[in-house]
Amino acid sequence: MRHTHDESLIRVCYEYFFHAMDDLDKAQIEAHILDVEDSTLKDNIMTLAEQYIQEGRLEGRLEGRLEGLREGLYKGSLIGAILNCQAILGLEESSVDSLSELSLEVLEEKKKAFEAKVLDAGS
Repeated sequence: MRHTHDESLIRVCYEYFFHAMDDLDKAQIEAHILDVEDSTLKDNIMTLAEQYIQEGRLEGRLEGRLEGLREGLYKGSLIGAILNCQAILGLEESSVDSLSELSLEVLEEKKKAFEAKVLDAGS
């Protein structure tokens, strides 16, 4: 079935609507869609809304993975710094596994403490 010019224009308007109104919740979007009387147009808008919902889920998953990756890289850099400090000080190095189980806050504290010891040893 072909869209009329009016339907195409309305579809473009709804595409803009969905992109521009990130802060609308699902109920608000549904309320706007329910106001549409043409069933074909309503189906097209629902399909478009579902596409954006799916895109949002994919973007959310990707953002979550990137955040996890950033945290993992940061945690790895803290562990590396701790191990380097222990090596410089001639101490027995902690296992990577045991350090990996610690929170970022604890690792940051350990790193800071070991760096202070390295600086003291160099004085």
